[in-house]
Amino acid sequence: MTKNSKSSKKSATAPKKITKLPATGKVHSIVRELDKGSTSAAGKQRSVVALNNKEEWEKLWTSHGSNHRPAPQCPKIDFRKHTVLAAFMGHKSSGGYGIKIESVRDDGTNLVVSVKESFPSGMSTMAITSPYHLIVTEKSNKPLKIEWTQ
Repeated sequence: MTKNSKSSKKSATAPKKITKLPATGKVHSIVRELDKGSTSAAGKQRSVVALNNKEEWEKLWTSHGSNHRPAPQCPKIDFRKHTVLAAFMGHKSSGGYGIKIESVRDDGTNLVVSVKESFPSGMSTMAITSPYHLIVTEKSNKPLKIEWTQ
């Protein structure tokens, strides 16, 4: 090895470590989890929705539980203090999928909802599923901004 090749190795820079900056904004607490599972009749497409009144909530809950007999009773929500967030993964051709609302924060302009999706890794059931997660959080009328993660 020549002297020049040694010096070129020493001058090579190491890859920079990338660190994720912390999210900014007021963190909203997840007051309670309403329901989580793999078979919502309401979640036909990948989406996250915010519900801020009783009528919207009862309509979504009725649709959500329409594939259950008897239909589950609609949980009571105080919409003066709270917002319901509903995350749907859409129809999937097998089991093993999941969705979870990880965190909620107000960035000053939007209500930022961090949603984690999980996917099958290996054998899974052969059934049509539609994963969902429904939570109650602090009241907000701001537009949603969704951060999807895996």
